[in-house]
Amino acid sequence: MGEDEPKGPAPERVNCFVISVSQAQADELEFAGALVKELLETNFHHVVGSQAVKDDPAQIRAIAEQAAKHPKIQAIFFTGGSGITTRDNASDVVEKMYQKPVRGFGELYRMLAYQEMGTMAMLASATAGIVNGRLVFTLPGTEAEVGLAMRELILPELGRLVYESVRPAAPAPDKSA
Repeated sequence: MGEDEPKGPAPERVNCFVISVSQAQADELEFAGALVKELLETNFHHVVGSQAVKDDPAQIRAIAEQAAKHPKIQAIFFTGGSGITTRDNASDVVEKMYQKPVRGFGELYRMLAYQEMGTMAMLASATAGIVNGRLVFTLPGTEAEVGLAMRELILPELGRLVYESVRPAAPAPDKSA
């Protein structure tokens, strides 16, 4: 899509759900998740709800499935659990659920992160994809990395990404004529 193409009927306000994944107790305050909520609300999106979960594959999958079935939720954000250690599970669990990955998100995120933190950016497994017609992001667990992803990539395009994630594919041209 070129810069001059119309953006179509993308929603200006998106209903979002924020999930903080933590190694510690699930009820512990997660600053990165709080930043996601703040940035969404500051940009006029609606945070339908939020929850903290332990970095446990079964818990992560259960909350992702529950959020992806909620009729009001259009976008789901995971913070934390996206590193490469064996105890980081969010990206791995959620990525297996994607019916359609948004590969460019992770690529662009790591490019921007590289400019800020150097080669350590390769450790960030930030991902995005579609689950049950919902746009789902897995983001790193630090405020600086979440801020980078939200401000530079997600917020400028969130409405359009949601629109594209639910828009049906164009019919194939009829070659019989």
